[in-house]
Amino acid sequence: MNDELIKLNVNKATQAVKPEKFKDLFLIHIEESTNTAATSYLFEDCFIFLCLEGNETFFINEKQYLVVPNTILIVPPSYLIRKSEGIYQFKAKGVFFPIDLVAKHFNGKEYNLTEMLRTVSCFEVSYENMNELLEFYYFLEKQYEKAVNTYTTPIISNLVFTFLVKIREMYSSTNNTSNFESKSRKISITERFFDLVSSNYKNERTLMFYADKMCLSPKHLSTTIKKTTGRPALIWINEYVILKAKYLIKTTDMSFSEIGDYLNIPNQSFFSRLFKKYTGLTPKEYAKS
Repeated sequence: MNDELIKLNVNKATQAVKPEKFKDLFLIHIEESTNTAATSYLFEDCFIFLCLEGNETFFINEKQYLVVPNTILIVPPSYLIRKSEGIYQFKAKGVFFPIDLVAKHFNGKEYNLTEMLRTVSCFEVSYENMNELLEFYYFLEKQYEKAVNTYTTPIISNLVFTFLVKIREMYSSTNNTSNFESKSRKISITERFFDLVSSNYKNERTLMFYADKMCLSPKHLSTTIKKTTGRPALIWINEYVILKAKYLIKTTDMSFSEIGDYLNIPNQSFFSRLFKKYTGLTPKEYAKS
């Protein structure tokens, strides 16, 4: 993959765009745009978007998802979402928030909200249902745009909670045969794995380290990650390393040797081989591309 890695979380987004707004929520408007470079995003918080027009293909942890009009896409924390190079062909509304925003104020177990937010889901709803969700979205947006005061947190938390319960209701009424309850154990392991990798990939690259952290056998961890993502756990660990290396090559003045040291890669020769294995290019060739 020849894309860049961009890490996104709600606090960073809010501080960068609207620092005066409620810090635990960020609303996104996606419009059809001009040609864009291939990009990978690591969402450190939950992301839900509602596709209104057009269609687009995304790869989430390298599993392909087609988004069409009236599609709801849920991306859990610590998942990689990639869009290939090209023109955005859709319009959508997005809601970006920490997974504990609702949990801090409500017990969502009755509606399986936590499991829903830890599971990648992509499903279509009726035109009428999408319009109903948009009504919730626009009212949430109206409250979000107001100045922060004593009542902002409970108002927005209640609205997000209602928004999520409505999505959960719509999911339940679709013909989607998967369900959050049966997936919960594997999804929980997968989410925890990616959370650990995103924090430790610079120093820890053995399957044993992550298995020990999760009190699992390496075989169990490897099998679970392969089943839920279609790729081996070790590939994902190295993918994080390579994505970070790409980002540093394109955005900093660090030498290849310095990047290798920063990523705790033993020597320049190994760095070059590893980089080429995953990108098809040497670091020098990638820097010029």
